[in-house]
Amino acid sequence: MLTLNDYQRRFQQFALQSAVRRLLPDTRVSSCLRRLSQYPNKKTPLYLSFVKVKQSVQHKKTFFTGLDVCGSVWVCPVCSAKISERRKAELEHLLVTHRAQGGELVMITRTVPHEFAHDLKTFLTSFLKAEKILKETTAYRQLIAKVGVKGTVKVLEVTYGQNGWHVHTHELFFIEKGYSRLYGDLSGLGYDEEERRYHVPARAVYFL
Repeated sequence: MLTLNDYQRRFQQFALQSAVRRLLPDTRVSSCLRRLSQYPNKKTPLYLSFVKVKQSVQHKKTFFTGLDVCGSVWVCPVCSAKISERRKAELEHLLVTHRAQGGELVMITRTVPHEFAHDLKTFLTSFLKAEKILKETTAYRQLIAKVGVKGTVKVLEVTYGQNGWHVHTHELFFIEKGYSRLYGDLSGLGYDEEERRYHVPARAVYFL
């Protein structure tokens, strides 16, 4: 697997940003890092604004200041990389702190079978509706109380391949104490005592 160095990764981010600018010329990303900033006072004349080149003492990386940024984690490859790194550090701090206090972690991934003919808007709406219905059930709420969920971190991912759109979520649960069948219960799966296996409840299938 090819591994990019820092320079190649940054070059790729700006190349992708240029492509996004051409596709979305009327959005904030079109001027990201390409226009002088008037921060913090928008009334400051542009001729008094200027760009500086600085270097991080901690990371030894060079960067610009004095330019507008769009701050879009969803659309801008450059801003997304910066924001993701900060969130990664915050999440790592949460994990360490929670475990130090005796807590446990459970990662749940939810997805459904998909086909090329599935329309993304309809498919995504149905998927999120089914997940919402699951979390509103009495059984699910009792389960959350039982294991002492302190909080969750969830990310929605949508990818595209030869079978069409693939929608799935990853959700990290910060809990007090788990048990052997917790993974399946949090996933929204039913458990068959005789066959000793999990299955998808009929109600969830109906909405998907």
